[in-house]
Amino acid sequence: MPVISKTRHVLNTVIPDNSSGAPQIGTNIGTIAYYSSSAPLLDLAKTADTWSVSTGAPPLVLDENNYPMDIPEGTSATVNFLFDAKESMMPNTNFIFTYEGAGTFSFLHGAVVVSHTPGRMEFTTGSAGIVQLRMTATTSGNRLRNFHCVRSDMYNNWLAGDMLNPPVKDRMRGFSVLRFMDYTKTNTVFNPLTQKGVDWDGISYDFPEMSWAQRAKSDNLLWGYRGAPTEFVVALANRLNANPWITLPINASDDYFLNFATYLRDNLNPGLVARIELSNEVWNSLFRSNKYARLKGELAFEGRTYKHMDWLGMRTAQMSQIIRPVFAATPGRIKIVINVQWGQAGAESGALNTPFWFDANGNHIKASAFMDELAVAPYFYASMGNNYYDTIKKWWQTEPDRGISKAFDILWIDFNGYNAGRHQYFGNKAAEHGLDYITYEAGYHELTPDSRRSDTAFTAFLNALPRYSEMGKIEEQNVRNFAAAGGKLFTNYQLISAAGPDGSWGLFEHHRQNSSPRLRALQSFMPNGGQ
Repeated sequence: MPVISKTRHVLNTVIPDNSSGAPQIGTNIGTIAYYSSSAPLLDLAKTADTWSVSTGAPPLVLDENNYPMDIPEGTSATVNFLFDAKESMMPNTNFIFTYEGAGTFSFLHGAVVVSHTPGRMEFTTGSAGIVQLRMTATTSGNRLRNFHCVRSDMYNNWLAGDMLNPPVKDRMRGFSVLRFMDYTKTNTVFNPLTQKGVDWDGISYDFPEMSWAQRAKSDNLLWGYRGAPTEFVVALANRLNANPWITLPINASDDYFLNFATYLRDNLNPGLVARIELSNEVWNSLFRSNKYARLKGELAFEGRTYKHMDWLGMRTAQMSQIIRPVFAATPGRIKIVINVQWGQAGAESGALNTPFWFDANGNHIKASAFMDELAVAPYFYASMGNNYYDTIKKWWQTEPDRGISKAFDILWIDFNGYNAGRHQYFGNKAAEHGLDYITYEAGYHELTPDSRRSDTAFTAFLNALPRYSEMGKIEEQNVRNFAAAGGKLFTNYQLISAAGPDGSWGLFEHHRQNSSPRLRALQSFMPNGGQ
């Protein structure tokens, strides 16, 4: 174990604040889910992700928009709009629920109906703030469908085009780029024939491509499962006047690329710049997209194995060749991005150089020639649960602050050992290929290892660290090292996310939180301090 320093770290690398020399600051904006601590959408119905049925009932048959086709007599089907969202629950709150069709339904957990006319119900949630719908009948030929569930005090705002819970919208202020990766459920690989996400074994050499007609649709109820549609993402970017970063499905077809680009060109405000990326973290073997790319790489490169990044580079270049002509008159409106692994210098080579990609005449094709930006995820952590668990537990008994200061010393030792050098490496690599250097994610990355999950006090200790001002200093130094390496856009992950054993990812832990040390650090690089 390294010796723990007793001195605090001093920021270095002078970057002019709020000037052209500072990088732009962006963020991933979290996920759409009924359990999200951000409760992001005004229309809670769109946060649903699955139906459950009563005991003994047969599986539901859903229509193309994920509404029940039938509910057998004596059974019920239930769907969550807001449940287990921690500080974002809404007790004793008035909602307006609108729908089409006919059937029998109710809201559970103490909800009280205020009024109900065909197509519209007004109700008040119970003391737990849960919004959960139960259906017991739906009428054949006029099935219940087209659900919307909006707070009464925000209903007119929603009708006027507002989409986000006001505190969530407010938390996005100052960020020049919003990455929609989790909103669109990019890390799930969907079979376009079934519209279901597949597990690792469900991906094969002949796994089907997704056409534009098979994309996520606005009329689909289960955005929490299938993801927000392109139409919503573009409309939200326009509403917020924010540059969108859109990640496309790993199995998107040429037809998908072309129609997506056409829709983007015709509907995104002309003053905004869209970043377009094929999937996310294809290098990461935890994601199904990794297997999809591996298999496609074997087919494309004469049976060579583990060429997933070569295939990603090739497919990103092909995507670029389809999308760029659509924007021929305004080429500056789009940027083509590829992301590579921060933790493994050199692993980016296949994606950028594509050494096994040749045209019909045998000429080598270098994928990076068709890209604009190289993105990495400069997280910082020290694997405390594995390397310092017993030491930290002792600090709880011996240190006045229960080891908080020494935990930050550990983080600084790890951070200073590699961060600046790694930024320089990727900044140089981007420049070598004529690309801008950016981040697609960044932040604090301590997790509770599986072997320590039962120790909730240890998880609480790790989750508490981002609430201290010292965390803001590490965040600020990360941006400074990035900028010193020529970085152009520093993108955080996430905006709002509840802390737990799987990490403390968010700048905010819930939408009622007003600020945080990491946020203040990022705001110092924003024009006007992000206000």
